[in-house]
Amino acid sequence: DQATQVGRVKHHLNALIENPIAVSPNQSIENVLSMRREREFSFHTFPVVEENKLVGIMTSNDFDFCDNQASLVREIMSTELLTARQGITVNEAYAIMKEEKKKVLPLVDENNHLKGMYVFSDVKRIATGSQSTYNVDQKGRLRVAAAIGTGPEALERAEYLIKKDVD
Repeated sequence: DQATQVGRVKHHLNALIENPIAVSPNQSIENVLSMRREREFSFHTFPVVEENKLVGIMTSNDFDFCDNQASLVREIMSTELLTARQGITVNEAYAIMKEEKKKVLPLVDENNHLKGMYVFSDVKRIATGSQSTYNVDQKGRLRVAAAIGTGPEALERAEYLIKKDVD
């Protein structure tokens, strides 16, 4: 439970989302919404990946305008994508997103494999300097501490939590 909470905090603010949670074009909207509820995701944007390649994106607009939750992701996903190559900086991402008026920028390699994703609200926070009001790690994510007990079990728990990104 503690590691799950760490993950939730770490995903609240990001510079670069290195492993975005993706969905399949063959999933139903009902399935995606159910996953969102069960895992208590606070976000609505999912890259759509088929055979490891980015084929679309699902945003809150796609969910909002869907009348039939039995529909498949492929039927309502956005396919006109703005992407960038992996390795671009936060400031480069900010400039592209501002110019194109897009709030999500998936990063892909030369084979169109999803390699990461920038989200405008987080990129803007960093690019405009408002990040200085947050205590963030080197990846631009909120820092997280965890309390543990003492003894050998506590050391095992500490090792596990460190692997789960506790600062």
